[in-house]
Amino acid sequence: MERRTLLLGTLALAALEAAGAARNAGTELYGRPLRGLTPVTVPELLKEPAKYSGRAIAVRGTARSIGPRGLTLEEGGASLTVVPDGTYSFPEGPAGAAVRAEGKLAEGQGAGGPEFIASGVELSL
Repeated sequence: MERRTLLLGTLALAALEAAGAARNAGTELYGRPLRGLTPVTVPELLKEPAKYSGRAIAVRGTARSIGPRGLTLEEGGASLTVVPDGTYSFPEGPAGAAVRAEGKLAEGQGAGGPEFIASGVELSL
């Protein structure tokens, strides 16, 4: 009986590990691991930047462009500049990657408005 329980436990653990690896295939992490914050939409951030400025938040969307100094994130017809917090840089990459980022909004930093200073970013290619 103990041997069967051990075998079933081992198989269950192997299945969970395989599922996690499949889910993360094609996903690259830059900076700190994400904490699972609920994302705020880009249109909402741009509508009320003062409400979110300086607070730890998450954003998600599609990368329009990616370079070492940052990326342009699009969601719902709005765009936001996402820049690394200085502890990492992005690779040069094609547009179209799914992006999830956590960090803080800095009002009036970018040429076109607020910038999102990301402490961690997941890119799914």
